[in-house]
Amino acid sequence: MKKKIFILGAILVMILPKALGQVISVGQVVYTGVTIANGATASAVVTTKGMQLVGCQMPPAFTGTSISFVAATTLTAAYQPMHNTSGLLSYSVAANRYVNISPTEFAGVQFFKIVSGSTEGAARLLICSMKGM
Repeated sequence: MKKKIFILGAILVMILPKALGQVISVGQVVYTGVTIANGATASAVVTTKGMQLVGCQMPPAFTGTSISFVAATTLTAAYQPMHNTSGLLSYSVAANRYVNISPTEFAGVQFFKIVSGSTEGAARLLICSMKGM
């Protein structure tokens, strides 16, 4: 019985990532671009694909001085502000800078948006660093 469970587990480990369209390994970092539209504060949706956010590169001329996050359990569900034990999950940022983000804050998050502290004066492309944990 244990041998059958082991073999089934090994097969799932090999097949499942390919079936999902991307092989995600522990320690692998993937960079995903997400845009905050002109006149908006919230980005498009980022799908984590089982990874956790570990950093965000801010574009030149980024207007906001902070970012926060909203998350949902499905792509089309209502997005709610993310909080930790200190309150609203927020990071101070500046234009043309990289901010490290604690991956533990994104454990279990499948869909999220980045929210700028200010309305952006043009479309802004942020680069998210996602890491397999």
